[in-house]
Amino acid sequence: METIANKVVVITGASKGLGRELALAFAKQGACLALCARNEELLLKVKTEAEKLGAIVLAVAGDLS
Repeated sequence: METIANKVVVITGASKGLGRELALAFAKQGACLALCARNEELLLKVKTEAEKLGAIVLAVAGDLS
């Protein structure tokens, strides 16, 4: 089985719900994260949580619709 460590994972809708949970799960596995969401305040909270788990995180607030 291939490891996710040091792979880049892109997640949209990362500020809450399933996107948030996926971001934190991938962070625990050592992935590098590129996160996007409309709510910048919530997104930055997820970024901080993921970084505390050891992930490298790029967070960009924006609407991809």
